[in-house]
Amino acid sequence: MTNKELRTKLISLSDKTYSDFQNKLGINTMPDFGIKIPILRSIAKEIAKSDYKTYLKNPNNEYLEEVFIEGMVIGEIKDFDEALPYIDRFIP
Repeated sequence: MTNKELRTKLISLSDKTYSDFQNKLGINTMPDFGIKIPILRSIAKEIAKSDYKTYLKNPNNEYLEEVFIEGMVIGEIKDFDEALPYIDRFIP
C-alpha cells in the first residue's frame, strides 16, 4: 500500500465524532482522522503482510493514525534484528 493509498483509506474511515472525543481528552497534539485502534491494527497487519519494507522507507507521519500504523507495522516484524533499525528511527 502506498502512502497515498493509505491516506485515502484513512480519510474514508475518518469519524468526526470519535476525533472530537479524542481531542476532548487533551492528550492529542497531532491532527487526527478519528479512527479507532482495532481498525488501525487491521490496516497495519495488512501492510505488514505485504511490502512493509517499502512502506517503512518513507511513511507519512502527519496524522496521529499514521504514526500509530507505523509503530504497529514495526511491531509485526518477527525478526528483532530486522526491526531494530526501524525501531531506532521511530522512537526519537
